Amino acid sequence: MIPAVSAEEADRWMARATATLASLRPGGYDYAYPTKILASLAQGTPVIYAGPGQAARDIAEGELGVACNLNADEIAEAMVGLASGTAAWVGAEGARAWVSMHRSRRELVVRRGRGGSVGTRVGFRLFSLGLTRLCVGAS
Repeated sequence: MIPAVSAEEADRWMARATATLASLRPGGYDYAYPTKILASLAQGTPVIYAGPGQAARDIAEGELGVACNLNADEIAEAMVGLASGTAAWVGAEGARAWVSMHRSRRELVVRRGRGGSVGTRVGFRLFSLGLTRLCVGAS
């Protein structure tokens, strides 16, 4: 087992990685959004996401790495695609910009303040590099 490291050391590892892997077992937490995805993208590193939900759609639509099922063969294929440069990837700056535009606390609050639709009218999730908060308020 790899011993625990500081957040700063983990950031350095992610920034130097070819890709990071995040997974979520289907059934039960399909609504969850693994914030490690955002931490990786903020470092400019593509993500292999093996799981269901909005995270899979974001990865695929944003060309932020590879979204696949929680299956060893599909994960291996995604690894090969990213390592060989054949998988779709917006690049480091594109990934950082995507996080800033779509999942930063500042942008979600700005869009909400302009009357934009962020999540439901009852509440929305704020994602900020590993922190998830659910804010509920009437509008």
